Amino acid sequence: MSRSGLIPSLSKKIIYNLLLNSIHYSKAGAITVDIQEIDTKYTLTVSDQGIGMSEEKIEQLLNDPSPIQGNRQDTVSGHGLGYLIIRDVANWMGARISISSTPKKGTVVMVAFESMSAN
Repeated sequence: MSRSGLIPSLSKKIIYNLLLNSIHYSKAGAITVDIQEIDTKYTLTVSDQGIGMSEEKIEQLLNDPSPIQGNRQDTVSGHGLGYLIIRDVANWMGARISISSTPKKGTVVMVAFESMSAN
């Protein structure tokens, strides 16, 4: 299968893992998914009103090559694999990922990538 043939499947993996993370870390509040298309570029944004993350945690998620062991945010634990999958799939697709978050307020994750026909 060609690389462009994998893009839809990989995009689904990103969306799936972003939604799982939002649901896991948001016991109340809204989760919003938005997809924007401009020319041949798509921007996927998932926002939640969950427990949020510190700048240090974001830096770790975006740059650490291994799962975050014993990842605990307030009373919710996790292992960091969801963000590793998101990050690695986005990198393989040539996409850019950015995370902004405020502890106890929520998180916004944006993934920007080219459409299949542009690749």
